Amino acid sequence: DDNQKIIVESGGALQIQNGVRVVVYNGAEIKINSGGSASIASGTYLQFGNSANVTVNGLITVNGTANSRVTFTSLSGNTPGSWGSIVLNGSGASGSTLNYAKVQYGTEIRANSVPSFTVNNSTIENMVNGVNTYSSNGWVVNSAITNPQDHGIVSNTSTISCYHNTITKTNHTGVGILFSAGGGDYIWHNNISGFAWGVGSIYGAYPFFGHPSNTGVNNYIQNCSEGIRAYQYSCIDMGDDEGEIFNGYSSFLNTNTLHAKVYDGSTVLAQYNYWGQYPPSSSKFSIYNGGTMDYDINPLYNDTWFPSGAITKNPEKNSSSQIMSS
Repeated sequence: DDNQKIIVESGGALQIQNGVRVVVYNGAEIKINSGGSASIASGTYLQFGNSANVTVNGLITVNGTANSRVTFTSLSGNTPGSWGSIVLNGSGASGSTLNYAKVQYGTEIRANSVPSFTVNNSTIENMVNGVNTYSSNGWVVNSAITNPQDHGIVSNTSTISCYHNTITKTNHTGVGILFSAGGGDYIWHNNISGFAWGVGSIYGAYPFFGHPSNTGVNNYIQNCSEGIRAYQYSCIDMGDDEGEIFNGYSSFLNTNTLHAKVYDGSTVLAQYNYWGQYPPSSSKFSIYNGGTMDYDINPLYNDTWFPSGAITKNPEKNSSSQIMSS
């Protein structure tokens, strides 16, 4: 009932000051209605009981700092799903920002039909999913997502840009970044390890590995069962034949089974990447049932993140090699 909720009505503003401890008990919630707002200052420590949520139909601004984060954690459990979610809903939540947040032991940060949101400089630990989106537009930037039960970032029918993130797991399940059902946008300079797939593109999704600001170091995918998987008429542009610096230049190392699996009419543009060795081994690629991938054209000699020397394009394909630095 309403006695178990903190409700911010339209036109209202909730401000939680620096260092305050907030406890939200089992089944209760902090709810910000459309037109309302909440601002949470650095050092705030919020604890949530089983199934307790933060429901945002208005605007939430989390204002942590590098030395004093805003913490969202469980009241008692220390496993994924021990409390509910931070849920952003609809156009009223547009512009919401989580900056220097620490979110742990809950279900997920979720965005439903939100025109614009940002998760920045945050740590997301031991959740069911890190960030899960549907029909939204947003940014997940400079953040660390560690040991999600399922996936790191999910973009379902969404445009989600993912830059400068570290997304790690140890048991080779789930997907580091998963684009589905038409989801897409830039994936740039992420370090992804320990998943079943590093990056997935399924059911017509179209992610782009790179960004116009890229200067020669793109994504680093290591210690996953598969580096990438694309199926059901999806596309990944991770390096095209134009040789533009803002895509290509990703590294794939120590994949347990395959660097890539591409099938069911999907296309992966894959030039100018490093595949753990030169030339790349064809046994590390599974391409069938109408799938296409040009990994063997213009592969790089060197790891783009930790080069043993200059990063060069294949001189057999380019009369003048282009040297890049990390």
